[in-house]
Amino acid sequence: MALLLLAHDFAKAQKLKLIALTVDHGIRKESASEAAQVADWCALLGISHILLHAKDASLRRHGKQEQAREARYQLMANWCQQNGYQTLATAHHRGDQAETLFFRLGRGSTLLGLSCIACESRRGNITIIRPLLAYPKSALTSLLTSRGQPWIEDPSNLNPRYTRARLRSQLAMSHNPQDIEVRAAALADFFARMRRYVEQQVASAMEQSIVFERDNAILHLPTFTALPTETARLVLSATITRLSGKTHPPRTIQLERLASMLQSGHFSPSELAGLRFVTHSQHNIKIIGKT
Repeated sequence: MALLLLAHDFAKAQKLKLIALTVDHGIRKESASEAAQVADWCALLGISHILLHAKDASLRRHGKQEQAREARYQLMANWCQQNGYQTLATAHHRGDQAETLFFRLGRGSTLLGLSCIACESRRGNITIIRPLLAYPKSALTSLLTSRGQPWIEDPSNLNPRYTRARLRSQLAMSHNPQDIEVRAAALADFFARMRRYVEQQVASAMEQSIVFERDNAILHLPTFTALPTETARLVLSATITRLSGKTHPPRTIQLERLASMLQSGHFSPSELAGLRFVTHSQHNIKIIGKT
């Protein structure tokens, strides 16, 4: 709701068209009435509101929140693309960033994962912006209170069944939760800068070793073999992600096995993430996309 008010102010000042999207997963019985309440608040502000329904019957019990989050992004990005909107804003705040850092540390994430939530990212041809990422939740609730705008607290955020909810509770009970939140967000920002540097190096190496041809690609073995081991793995990961159209790269162990085989000179035809890797010529490997 804080994002909605701020975006409304900005859109009016810049004479931009603003649409509010709500995704109803239908997991909680209250979700339909909550979505209707948001629609009413949007109507009072003169903002067009669109309700999107997620089909969550197939969500697995493990990682349910992560799956629901991915479904939301996909639904909203698809709607934006289908209706000619290029920018999608979400209301992640500093507390979300801190929780994500601790969540990923617990999962053993790599440097790329510890960069956490980006201020700006891409999904297809849609730009996703998170303008509130540097602000604590308290600043957002203060804004709502000062403007007399009610809001709804999602009870899932306090449900101890979910890892993020447990992390949130532990942070709240710590000696100085705000200081921990600030330090965690600063650490995530450091990892994000490191990620941008690594991505620049990988993009340069990728340009030298990979040639894309529509749904396929040609990997130049001598150039790829000369790359540092970690750079080669990241180039291969980025190539596979681009060709497969998947949001996330293959599992690390599978990726390392294929990269090692390619760099060792003992290559044999392989498959990974729905792609086929075959010998194209003495110095080249062809990566064949889905047909």
